[in-house]
Amino acid sequence: MTQSTLSAAIQELESQLGVVIFERNKKSVLITPLGARLLHQARLILGNVEDFVGLAKSHDEALTGEIRLGVIPTIGPFMLPHLLAELRKSYPKLKLYLREALSAQLLQQLQEGKLDLAILAFPYVMPDMETLSLFRDDFVLCLPPGHQLEKSKQVKQYQLQGESLLLLEEGHCL
Repeated sequence: MTQSTLSAAIQELESQLGVVIFERNKKSVLITPLGARLLHQARLILGNVEDFVGLAKSHDEALTGEIRLGVIPTIGPFMLPHLLAELRKSYPKLKLYLREALSAQLLQQLQEGKLDLAILAFPYVMPDMETLSLFRDDFVLCLPPGHQLEKSKQVKQYQLQGESLLLLEEGHCL
């Protein structure tokens, strides 16, 4: 940037702000007290912008390495196709390694450092880990026509005693 371009830009800024940043005479150019405060503030703003850009870049760079993700079998087939497509599009340099297992096994692998992230079924006590609830599913009871509970809007667990239930085996998310 040339001296004349810089001078013109400063004069335009002074005009837009309605203030005098520099006192000019034939022999010298001195910054005004207000100009000094504005310069200090401008430097702070530029530093914040640099921090902002650096944070954005570091976030992008954080997803260029390897991530080991564990997922439970009841969710994997439904969630992974969408998740993987979006991750590949947004973070092409990311290497994602998947492991499918039951929640208890995934939790153990997280604690042992064998996984970075896991999608599992709660409730599990995980005091040393960051957790985020992604969604909540309601239980649905399917009954044959004419069953005594057929017209019930809600069914309590005790009402199902003596009934034959089809459930996933022990260790799954029910």
